[in-house]
Amino acid sequence: PNKNFWTIMVSAGSGVFIVAGLLIWKFRALFSRSNGGTLK
Repeated sequence: PNKNFWTIMVSAGSGVFIVAGLLIWKFRALFSRSNGGTLK
């Protein structure tokens, strides 16, 4: 049970990090576009 629990937690955590990374990347692109490309 412990192995399954940790594998599920790691897979869910990696998925959350991937989604968060994509959201941050998109928000940074939007902010850089709205600020005239000052942020990259």
